[in-house]
Amino acid sequence: MNRRYGVGSLLVAASVGACSSSSPGPDAGTTGGQLSPCPSYANTLCNLYSDCSAGWTITSQYGTLANCVSRNAFACGESLAVAGTSLTSADVSACTSELPAESCARLYGPEGTGVCAPAGTGAENLACEVSAQCGSGLCEVPGNSFCGTCQAGAKQGESCSTGPCAPGLLCLAGVQTCSPPVTDGGECRADADCQFGFTCLSSLSFCAPAAAAGMACDPTHQAGPGCNADLGLVCQPVENGDVCQQEMLAQAGQPCGSPTAGAVPTVCANRGVCQKAADAGVGVCLGVAGDGAACDTASGPSCELPARCIVAPDAGTAGTCQLLSTTLCGSNAGN
Repeated sequence: MNRRYGVGSLLVAASVGACSSSSPGPDAGTTGGQLSPCPSYANTLCNLYSDCSAGWTITSQYGTLANCVSRNAFACGESLAVAGTSLTSADVSACTSELPAESCARLYGPEGTGVCAPAGTGAENLACEVSAQCGSGLCEVPGNSFCGTCQAGAKQGESCSTGPCAPGLLCLAGVQTCSPPVTDGGECRADADCQFGFTCLSSLSFCAPAAAAGMACDPTHQAGPGCNADLGLVCQPVENGDVCQQEMLAQAGQPCGSPTAGAVPTVCANRGVCQKAADAGVGVCLGVAGDGAACDTASGPSCELPARCIVAPDAGTAGTCQLLSTTLCGSNAGN
């Protein structure tokens, strides 16, 4: 399942969006990861990602722990410089102190509330770049843009078929209603409905603990649990049934995919894309694109976190990897 990075990422890249003409934030003018306490925050965050995923999030999304720290430290500084944000260095320090006490389920859950998610003052539908500009604590943006608007979000039990859920809630698959992540025994329609560490048993439609490495599993989720994909585990056939095995990681230029039916798949590290013919089992990893480089949301390459592949209107799926910047959306206009 694909997780949204929750509590820790709220200070950096969880809901970055559009243009605001309000005054610079309390720490505006200081950008990049050199602004203390951003390096400490990034180090704490990345070590938590590593601990919760047995290193999988780091290698699959950032390549190395050092890269995770440097990229998140820089993004933290950029978020502090956004015009109109309520985020301050004191907020970053408070979040850094609180992060170690957070559970892995919250770390990998939907964007939340609390000390790591300070709200701003922006009214609903006001243009925004980060959630800390919004009174609701939610800046809703398209996936391939940095330009969005403040939204209240639907409350628990309300429909999310046409808009986002409020902070702390996710949109349940199938039923399209807002809910906290579903825990053990709760009703679900897909793995993404379930809390970190759980999988959806589709035959019974309830969340159950995901299988760990070496445990029996069911790739169809009918007779038994699926594997914990957040740890890079996949359900693979063996002589006496199916068990959870670790996916292999490949670097740019190396082979990826599954050479034979039933083989443990090889995926690309650091957000690389496995490029292969439609009928081929094996391809080659296309490395992640650097800041300012070309990207493509359909065929790759993808961008190095926390950059996004910004696609211009009528440009199809091709874009450019860009970091959060007030100049992208004109948020300095009128200052």
